Amino acid sequence: PVPTAEALQILLIHHYYGRSGTGTTRTPLDGVTSRQQTSGPLRSSVSFHPLGRALHETLLAGVPAFTGDDQPPGADTCPWEESTPADPQHTLHGPVTWPGRQLTGLSRHAILLVPGDDGTTVTDAYLTWATQQPKPITTDPYLAYRIIPETKKVDQRRILYRADASRAWWRDLETLLLAPDEHGTQCRPAIFDTLNDLPEPLRRSLRIRVHGFDQDGKVVDHQWYTAITPPLLNWTQEHDPAKAQRIAECCREAEQAAQRLQTVAKKAWDTAMRSRRRTTPPPWVNKSLTRYWPKAETVFWRLLGEPDIPAPTAFAAAAAAALRETTEAARTRQTSAARAVAHAVQELYRRSATPRKAA
Repeated sequence: PVPTAEALQILLIHHYYGRSGTGTTRTPLDGVTSRQQTSGPLRSSVSFHPLGRALHETLLAGVPAFTGDDQPPGADTCPWEESTPADPQHTLHGPVTWPGRQLTGLSRHAILLVPGDDGTTVTDAYLTWATQQPKPITTDPYLAYRIIPETKKVDQRRILYRADASRAWWRDLETLLLAPDEHGTQCRPAIFDTLNDLPEPLRRSLRIRVHGFDQDGKVVDHQWYTAITPPLLNWTQEHDPAKAQRIAECCREAEQAAQRLQTVAKKAWDTAMRSRRRTTPPPWVNKSLTRYWPKAETVFWRLLGEPDIPAPTAFAAAAAAALRETTEAARTRQTSAARAVAHAVQELYRRSATPRKAA
């Protein structure tokens, strides 16, 4: 048995982040029996929420600019407020309005808790599907999105910014600070458009609370995490375009350096261990990246205060240091390893000095 309060928390989490796959068999009226269910609307997502100096500021800053002026009165109803139960064989009636339908009307699951004898516990649960219809295209004000314009299907061109427990929050600053761009490949949470209009004293003090659920798209739950950023809203493109562009440049160069490190570390391992059994991925790759990212964060914050230092060279140096530390023992024992790593370091600096083509 699980205490009822705890069971209700689990119920809510499952509604938003629940897995896909098979569940309890359900046969709706005049429908087809099925056990298949799709994943929750927020599965594998990371969300961003303003955090004020007090609860009052947090609550007010967290209200998005979705005014609902174009929706008729009474249209924004939660599922339990409808006059008749929703038909699982059909899509949601009317548009996905804010806040009721957006926050409570998109669940893909139907869940029934079985109470204990005294009503203070839950002893079992039925998990099944709520609808078999495609997920509607909506905009959650607390989520960031990636834009993939070359995708043929229109409904697949915008995807959720996925949570990654191994990814430090500062690596997402480019997405959070740059203003919306119709040609851009990233879209910051809509809540940031509201925050930019706040009085400067409040805006300067607001931090961002990050909540991420690192999951695959189907059934595996890896890790959930949370983080709180320092005040950063005065760095947005609307208020400090130079700082925002410098942050975006540094974020991109840090990622580029990581990709180059991954490539040269694999090549160095394959070259040095040519006569041995190869592994995938080579040990030097992940170990080098693990050492690289803390160094990259230090470089990142230093570069923000020193705008004249070339970002590619600085991150290349961090990548080279990470690779040298990872391979120190091997370089001491094997000439082939020392030679391969030396070539890899040269490649890191050479690639960082090569201008990239404009997107």
